[in-house]
Amino acid sequence: MRAKYPYRRHRGPGIWVWIRRLVVLLCALTSAGIGVILALVLSYSRQLPSVEELAHYQPALITRILDRDHGLIAQFGAEKRMLVTMDQVAPQFIQAIVAVEDVKFFVHQGVDFRGIARALLADVREGRKAQGASTITQQLARNLFLTKEKTFSRKFKEVLLAIQIERRYSKQEILELYMNQIFFGSNAYGIEAAARIHFDKPAMDLCLAEAALLAGLPQSPSRLSPFKNMQGARDRMGVVLSRMVACGFIAPEDRQRAMLESFQLNRSTLSENEAPYFVDYVRGQLERDLGEDQVWRGGLTVVTTLDLDMQAAAQAALDEGLAKLNAQYLLQRHHHDSEEERDAMIQGGLIALSPQSGEILAMVGGTDYIRNQWNRTTQALRQPGSAFKPLLFATAFQRGFAPAMVFQDAPIIRDSRNPRGPWMPGNYDNRFYGPTTLAEAIIHSRNIVAIKLLEQMGMDPVIALCSEMLGIAPQRLQEYRNLTMALGSVAMTPLEIASSYCVFANRGVRVEPHCLKEIRSASDEVLHTEQRREKIVLSQEAAYLVTDCLKKVITLGTGQAARLGDRPVAGKTGTTDNYVNAWFVGYTPELCCAVYVGYDDRKSMGRGQTGGVVAAPIWARFMTEALKDTVPSEFPIPAGIVFVNMDGRTGRVASNRSGISYRQAFVAGTEPKDEYDARADIRGPRAGWILDE
Repeated sequence: MRAKYPYRRHRGPGIWVWIRRLVVLLCALTSAGIGVILALVLSYSRQLPSVEELAHYQPALITRILDRDHGLIAQFGAEKRMLVTMDQVAPQFIQAIVAVEDVKFFVHQGVDFRGIARALLADVREGRKAQGASTITQQLARNLFLTKEKTFSRKFKEVLLAIQIERRYSKQEILELYMNQIFFGSNAYGIEAAARIHFDKPAMDLCLAEAALLAGLPQSPSRLSPFKNMQGARDRMGVVLSRMVACGFIAPEDRQRAMLESFQLNRSTLSENEAPYFVDYVRGQLERDLGEDQVWRGGLTVVTTLDLDMQAAAQAALDEGLAKLNAQYLLQRHHHDSEEERDAMIQGGLIALSPQSGEILAMVGGTDYIRNQWNRTTQALRQPGSAFKPLLFATAFQRGFAPAMVFQDAPIIRDSRNPRGPWMPGNYDNRFYGPTTLAEAIIHSRNIVAIKLLEQMGMDPVIALCSEMLGIAPQRLQEYRNLTMALGSVAMTPLEIASSYCVFANRGVRVEPHCLKEIRSASDEVLHTEQRREKIVLSQEAAYLVTDCLKKVITLGTGQAARLGDRPVAGKTGTTDNYVNAWFVGYTPELCCAVYVGYDDRKSMGRGQTGGVVAAPIWARFMTEALKDTVPSEFPIPAGIVFVNMDGRTGRVASNRSGISYRQAFVAGTEPKDEYDARADIRGPRAGWILDE
C-alpha cells in the first residue's frame, strides 16, 4: 500500500533564491557603506577649512634687496618665493609639470579614482609604495591646508578639499596656485624662485631642458638637487621628458635634443657675498620701520643706495690691506717664537658716503663675514685719535679763530690734583715746536696746540657743534668732558665720523646718512621714498678753512700715503695710544670715506702702526678705483674766502726768509697783512698771536 505522502529528497533553495539573497545583502552593504561614507563626509566636512580662503591666499614672499641701479644684491624671507601668473611661466614648464605630476589634470574633477586604483594595485604587486596617486589639486590642498602625516583621516580630508577646490576655482587658477606654492629645493618655493635660484633667469625664459629638470625636482627636492646630484637630476629629467612625449606635448627628437643640453647652473650665492654687512644693516632698518613679518614674508622690493662697483672696490681694498698687515704680524710672531694665538687677526671697516646726498655707497664691516658678522663700520665704537681734531678746529673757525693764530707748543701739566697723578701730554714724536699756527697744528697733528685750543674755547661749544656734525646726542659727548677730547678720546663708529667729514665736503651742510631709496610692496605699492634730511651745522667759510688745512695734511703732513695723484683730496690720520686704533678719514668733492683698522679685542697692533701707515693706503686704493671714471674737481671756494702765502710758523705773510710757507685760506678780514721779518720777528695786527698756558 503506497503512503499517502511519499518521501521526497530535500534539495534546498534554488540558485535564484541565492542570487536574490546576495543582491539584497549587497544592497544592504552598499546602503550601509553609503551611509558610513555620508557620515564620514559630514563629520570631516565640519573639520575642513574653507576653500574660499584661496581667493585671498597670500603666501610668504621673498624680499629682494637691490642696489642703486636695481641690480640684485640679496634676497631673504621665511620662504624664497616670488609670485607669477600663468602667462609669466614658460609653456614647456606647464606641460612638464602636468605630464609628470597629473596627466589627467585638465579632465578630472579633483580626484583620479582610476589612478588611485592603479596605484593600489602597483603597491600590492611591489609590496611597497610604488606609485603616487595624488592629483595636482590634492597636492595643493595638502600643502595649503593639511599636514603630511600618512593617515586615512588626512587622505580623506585631502580628497574632500580637492573636490571643493575644483568646484570653486578654474583649472588655470588651481595650476597657478600650485606652481607658486610647491617646493623645488635650495630654499626655492614656487617656479619663479626656482628658475632664478637654479638658472638665474625668470620662469618665462626657461628652455625645454631647464623646464623638465625643474619639473622633476618636487618629487625629492633634496635628493635630486642639481647642485648636489646632477646625474640624479638628469635621470629624473629624462623621465619627465618621456612623459611629455607620451602625452604628445613634444616629439621624440625634442626629447633627444633636450637630453644632450648642458646646464649653466647659477652657482653664485645670491648677493649676500657681495655686501653681507650692508645687507644686515638694511635688514635691521627694515625690521625697525616695517616689522619682521612684513620683511620676511611680505615680498618687498627694496632699492638701496649701494653702488656695487664701489662695494667691490671697498672689499678688495680692505681685504688686501688687512692681509698684508696680518702677514706681517704672523711673520713677527714666528720670528719671536711667540706662543700667542694666531687666529686673532687685525680687522677693520670701510664706509663710503656721498657728501651731497648722504647715501651710503659702500660698506665693508670686516674681512670674514662667515666667521664674524659684527659690523665694524656701524657697531664698533672706537676712539678716533687725531681724526677727531678737524671737528675741534671747525668749532674754532666757526667762532672766529683764524688759521694764522699762534699757540705755544710747549710742555704742559694738567690735573695736578688727580689721585692717579698729573697728566703731562705730549706730541706723537715727543718733541715740542714752540710757536705754532693753527694751520700747522692741523697739518702736523700737534697735540699740545689742540689741548690749548680746547681750553681756550671751553667744552660747551665743542660738544654742541660736534654732536650736530656727528649726528649723535650731546649726552654721549658729555661722558668725555675733559681735555682728552681734544686728542680724540670720544668713542664713535666709522659711519659717524665719516658723516661728520661729509659736512666739510658739503660746505657746512649735514645730510643724514641713509641706505634706502625706495621700498615697494608685493602689490607694487610705494611704501617709502628717499628723503634727505639736511641741516646747516657749519658756515661755508669755516667748512672750507678745515678743508684747506686737510688738503695740506695730504701734501705736507701725516696723510701723504693717501695722495691720489693730482686729484684734490682732504683728509686726516688718527692713531690712539699704544697703536690700538688706526684711522684715515678723507674726502674729495664727490666722495667721503672712512677706514678703521684694529684688533677687535683692542690690543696693540705694534709700534709704528699709525693711521698714515696702515689705514691711509687702504683708503687710497679704494678711492683710486671708486673715482677712476670721475673727472677730478676742485673744492668749491665760498665768496668770503681769500688766500695768503703764509709763513707756517709765525702766521705772517711769507717772505723770502720764511722757512715754511704755503698758500693758506682765510675768511676775508682775518688774513695776515704784515710780512714775516726774521730779523725783527715782530707780529703786527692780524698777523697771529701767541696764546700760552
